[in-house]
Amino acid sequence: SNSEGLPISHIYWLWWIIKAWGLYGFAVKRYANLETNVKTWDENKTFNNWVPGVSYRPEREAQLIEVLKDHPKRDHIVEAVKQLHQWISNGGCLSRGEKPIGIDDYEGWELAYDLQPSKPFPERS
Repeated sequence: SNSEGLPISHIYWLWWIIKAWGLYGFAVKRYANLETNVKTWDENKTFNNWVPGVSYRPEREAQLIEVLKDHPKRDHIVEAVKQLHQWISNGGCLSRGEKPIGIDDYEGWELAYDLQPSKPFPERS
């Protein structure tokens, strides 16, 4: 936990799975839970929801840097958190028509195939 309520390891993991495997859609859905928590976040608590924490808030970057002041890779982690926020906040940069910052090869981020043997009932039109 930290005073910002930012689940840094979870956010870094989302950043990593996008960079390594292109799991963009998966990460967008997971980050949306954190974005929802911002609306009801109590600054006096570190975690107040079963989905712990909140999404990155750019206006609180200085506080994030302070939380990570003793971490040996602080600058790398802060940059990864900022990149991820741009990539997947508010439904994702691709849905907003933006190019993701810090990455050139993002064409694999689109859903390429579906391994389901048949379409689930709720997804049928």
